[in-house]
Order: sequence, then C-alpha cells, then structure tokens
Amino acid sequence: MAGIDEVAKSLINVAKKAKKGASAAKGIPEAGTKVTAKRKAAPKPKNMAQVPSLRGMPVDDAVALARKEIHLIPSGDRGAGGYLGGPRDIQNRQQLGRMRSDLDAYIAQDPRGADWYGRYRQGVMDVTDGDPLATKWFTNRQGMYSAGVSPEGELGFALKDLNSAIAGGGTPVKAARPAQQEASIRAYEANDPSLFQLGKKTGEYARLVDPNRGGAVTPGATGVNDFRHLRNLGYTEVGGEAQRNAVGAAGHTFADYETALAVDRANKRAVGGFTDWTGEKLQAAPWVLQKGQDFHARYKNSYDDKASKMLPPIARSADPDAVAARSAEVDRLSFELAMQDANRTIADYFPKHTAYGTYEAQPFAAGGHLSGSVNATPAERLEFANDPRSVWDFAEGGRDAIYAGMRVPGTDAGMAVRRTEPMSGVYDGPMGLETNPGFVARPLVAFNSGTVKSLPEADMAILQAGEGARGLLDYQGAGAFNKTWVGGQAGQSNSVVGVKPASGALTANQLQKLQEVGRKYGLPDVNDRGDSVLFTDFYNGAPAMDSRTYKAFAKEINDVMGFKSTDRAKVDSGYIGYEDAWQAGQGGGAATSQFLNMIDSMPEGIARSLGNNDMVKKAAADRLSRDAEWASRWGATREDVQNLRSIIASSKGNWITALREAVKAGAVLPVVAAGFLSDFDEGQQ
Repeated sequence: MAGIDEVAKSLINVAKKAKKGASAAKGIPEAGTKVTAKRKAAPKPKNMAQVPSLRGMPVDDAVALARKEIHLIPSGDRGAGGYLGGPRDIQNRQQLGRMRSDLDAYIAQDPRGADWYGRYRQGVMDVTDGDPLATKWFTNRQGMYSAGVSPEGELGFALKDLNSAIAGGGTPVKAARPAQQEASIRAYEANDPSLFQLGKKTGEYARLVDPNRGGAVTPGATGVNDFRHLRNLGYTEVGGEAQRNAVGAAGHTFADYETALAVDRANKRAVGGFTDWTGEKLQAAPWVLQKGQDFHARYKNSYDDKASKMLPPIARSADPDAVAARSAEVDRLSFELAMQDANRTIADYFPKHTAYGTYEAQPFAAGGHLSGSVNATPAERLEFANDPRSVWDFAEGGRDAIYAGMRVPGTDAGMAVRRTEPMSGVYDGPMGLETNPGFVARPLVAFNSGTVKSLPEADMAILQAGEGARGLLDYQGAGAFNKTWVGGQAGQSNSVVGVKPASGALTANQLQKLQEVGRKYGLPDVNDRGDSVLFTDFYNGAPAMDSRTYKAFAKEINDVMGFKSTDRAKVDSGYIGYEDAWQAGQGGGAATSQFLNMIDSMPEGIARSLGNNDMVKKAAADRLSRDAEWASRWGATREDVQNLRSIIASSKGNWITALREAVKAGAVLPVVAAGFLSDFDEGQQ
C-alpha cells in the first residue's frame, strides 16, 4: 500500500467493506460528493489529476478502488466525451455500459494471449542472469524501443543499441531515433537504466515485462495503454478513425480504471475458465486477438497460401462439399497462422538474432601441449570435455561466461546470451580430421539490413574477440563463430540451415551421413550448432544453388534426420586460427601477440569489456589446474601456455591489460609460470 495517498486508502477501505457482489455506484457521480469511511470524509475528485493512480497496487486493492468509479468525472465543457479522459464517443452511462459489454465479449472470444507478458518475462530470464539490476537494464531498454514497433523490431533496435555500446565504450550507434540514442548515452554514462527514454505507456510496458518488476512482483490490475488497448476501450481519433496515437495523462488514468473493472468482471465470470485475471492478462488477450485480426486482413493471401500448402491437395473432380470443407479448413488455418504471429513475444525472435560460437575442449593436436591427447579414446575425450574445469557455460542459466560477462564499459548493462548447447565438433587440422564433443555459445546479435542481412561492425568485433580469447585459453587450433541470415535474396543465400526437432549433439552416424550429402552438393562443412545444422563451405564460399538443387538437397538431408524446417541462408563467419602460432615453438609469445594485435584493431570498448570480465579469469584458473592434473595421462603441458593462463587468472584488474604488460616485461619464461603455480596451489588450499 506504500505510495497510495489517503484518499485512495479511504476509498479502498469503503469498497472492501461493501457487500460482496454489490454493483458499483449507479448513475454519473457528481463532482464534489463525499465518500465516508469510519467517520472520515474523502472528497470526490474534481479532476483527473486528483484521481489516485492504480499502478503498482495489488489486484484486489486496485479493483476495490476502481469499483467506486471515481474516475467518472463529467467533462461538461472540458472535453469531447462525457467523462474527463474518456473516449470521445462515450457520452453517457448507456454508451459506457455498451463499451464494457463489447470489451468483455471480445476478451472471451479468444483469450489465448493472456499469458503474453509471462512468456516475455521468461524470455528475459533466459538471456540474463535474472538479477533485478540486469533485468531492469534489459527491460527498460526494450521499453524505450517498443514505441510504435512490433516486438520483433523492438528487439532488433535494442540489441543494436546494446552491442554497439559495448564495443563503443558506452556510446551506441543510432538504432532508431536520435532522442533514444541520446537517452541511452545518458543512461550508460550514469550507469542508470532509469534514464532510458520512457513515457506513460513505454514505462508501464518496461515494468510489466521485467521479471522483477522493480521488486513489486505482485500482479496489478492495469496493463499497457497502447493504441490497441485504447481501441478496445472505445477510443478513436478526432476524425472517428481507429485510435493510433497516444492519449494524455487523463486518458491513461481513465483507461487504467476501466481495465481494473474489466479484470473484476472477468474474474467473476471465470472467462476462459480462469479466475486469476490481472491487468496485464486483461490487456494482452484482446491485444493479441486484435493484432491477429489485423495481420490476417492485411496479409490474407500470404496466410491462405501457407495454409493451403499445409493441407493435402484436393482433386479437381472433388464434389462441392469436399471443396467447401477444404476451403473452410484453409480459412481456419490461415487465421491460426496470423494468430501465431500476433502472439509472439521477443523470445520468439531470439533464434533470428542468435550467433553461434562453436568450440571444443580437446587440445590442439600439435605443438607439444598434452600431446598424448592425440591418441585419446572417445571415452577419454568425452571425460575431458565433461571435466567441470573445461566448461564455459558456468554463467547463470547455463549461459556462456565470455559473452554473459560482456558489459557496456563502466556499467552493469550486460550482453543478452542464450543457454549453451552441446554439439559434435569437427576440426580438420594438421593431424587430420577430428571429431570431438563440443559446445555452442549463443549470444544475441543485431544486424544491418539489405538484400541480405549482415553483422554490424560492433557485433563482429564482439564475436571475434570472444572466440579469439576462448581459442587462446583453451589451446585450440582456432576459435570460430558463424551467424546465418535466412529470408534474404536467394542468389546471395547459398548455404542451408536445418533446424533440429530438438536441441542436442548430432550422433556420429548422423554427422557422417549429413557430411556425405553436403559434399555431394558442394557444402562440405557441416556445422553442428546444437539447435540446428549449418551446411556451407567456409573456405571457398557456398556455390550457387538454384531452386531445384535446393529442394533436392533439402529432401536428402531430411531423409537423414527429419529437420523441423530448412532454409536457404547467407553466412557471416569468423575464424581466428592459432595453428601456426602454436607450432612456432614455446616461449615466443606468437599466439598471445596475435590475440593482442587483434584486440588492438577493434573498437576501444572491446578490450575494456572483455578484459574486465572476471569469469574469464576463473576459466583460466580452471584450465591451469585441469591440464596440470591431466598431464599424468596425456603428457607434459607447455609451460608458456600454463604461464599465459596464470597471468590471466592472477590479474587484479583488466586481464588483457595485465597480459599486455606481462608480455612487454618479458614475463613469458617458464620460471614465472612455476612461481605462480606454487602460489596458486597454496591459494586453493
């Protein structure tokens, strides 16, 4: 109840003491009338500024206050409608009652979208560590970019802002509007997510999509008063056309009270079989339905075509009843497809923005570090990969530690990262073709538009730095990543992506058969990405593929494992090769210098963000102790590799800066590593 003024408290107490089920006050209340509770007089509000806000109140309290209908203040000559802040076409109680009845019927028509906010919040939890500050940074940014765009567009703008700010040292590129970019700069400079540009609608949206809701996790009785919800409440533009613009403060207050009253009615009637309606559910259900109807009307031909392809063909000689039945089923499926699109949250667009950092734990086969691993059995390789000190997915939620630890420099604004997935790794190195247990880091990235999409400079730099650091610390022949773009110009989309029915690593048999098909069509690189498989040629570029060839290829790979879907794709990728550097010999610092030179060529925020990630230090310490232990089974470690890890693990501040200073000081000699190992072992006891 904190923050509710005495008028609100008094009115709530009166309402709670009223007879259960009693109707709200009848007739248009006169301004200035009194409501008494325990001898206390609470003045009737004379204008909308005096009407207590329902936002932040628990459902029961908000409903109790809304039942008093103190928001129904006659406008007289002060407004176009009959009530201050109300729709211009509602002039009296009868018209208000009709609007309420229409709203109730519309909600009951198809309430499937009621869980929209819940699914959105789960998506936020999936790509953040769930900490209240982390979710506030994420959702306030999303709220700012939600103005006037779909969830799909909102996510794209927000990711471009975030990732460019990480690379740019706190200065994002202009993702959408100049005022939003300026607000982001202020927020990052002050390390304060409340400085994002948020208004009445976008601020409430940001609060509702936040899993922590600023600490107020009790559901309320209000929703987001966007143009769709305002339409459902009877609002129209001045010319009578459907509402498109925002309303003022009085309109938001009126809409909040009517939403709370609709919540009350929905719970009493158990609409959809539910008696736990809240403001967000009440707003979301008709919002999704209205959006689905708009989509279907606007893109009916496209939805009809997709629906028709989902059904078996019908013979030309079919009787009229069969034709009519199929037509009805096409209509049903067509609308269902539109509703599926309307019901999507940002989480449904995570796959579109997912980049893949593919990696293995198995050491590089040449160069003299744990050289006995070359002859390791599959069981030993699996044991090594599953050693707790080999993993990178130890950030909250099983997310990759490198990307989850990337922050806008000087702030707590972290990168959005999905859970790491297992995969089967294939590496064609100096010792021949290797197949090892592997993993896939899945950070979310932005894109540049065009006939085909492409990675922005900031996102490319983040991925190169991340996989470059991983390859260096893991003693890998290379670090690698890829991002695929589907739906672009066919002539520039000659690779293929198959989405698996379920996430998980390919079996050896599946991998072998898919490679055979890929080589047959000039796509020899079969890249297992956990949730999908990419078929391409990383070295020569995927050859041109006409429609007939693509269909034949898609059929053959589906015969192998039955993909959920297949698409032509354009690929952006990176390969940070350390093969030559590792084979240059011990103590020369070739791999370290290669990594540092790469970082020097990147935007200035990269070294700050990656270097200040303490989870990388933990990973270095883990690999230091793991390899010291495995040396008894696989042969000696390289002292310079262990020294590299020791410098990173023991660094007090930015580990990239510490590594750079150590190299300049010549601290790559084995004796330094030995000294650190002794100190490190003592510190672990």
